[in-house]
Amino acid sequence: MSTDASRRAFEITGELGFSLEERTRLLGYSEPVGDNPEYLQREVTVLGKGTDLGKRCNLLLIFDALLVKIGRTDAAAKRRFVETERYQCFDDKTFKEWMSDGDLPRLEYAVQQLRYMST
Repeated sequence: MSTDASRRAFEITGELGFSLEERTRLLGYSEPVGDNPEYLQREVTVLGKGTDLGKRCNLLLIFDALLVKIGRTDAAAKRRFVETERYQCFDDKTFKEWMSDGDLPRLEYAVQQLRYMST
């Protein structure tokens, strides 16, 4: 996993409006980070810490690219998309609610559903 890819994945989680705690889970990092996003960014991007970090970062990069593909090209539009509409496939939750627990299979499923929407 390159530093650039992990840095971009970290940025994506922020652009989509995930809290620091949610970002920590999405990136597979299990240590407490308090309220310090710089600490989490260093642990993930520089030290490469996080369970399945490479896979998670790739999924977040794909997710972001798919958002662009469906016309959500700026951060505000992406954030609105993941925060507002509820979907039956996510048990009537938004993308953000579905993904926020950081469960890898849920992240994979979210990417799969967004891929389906983009075709």
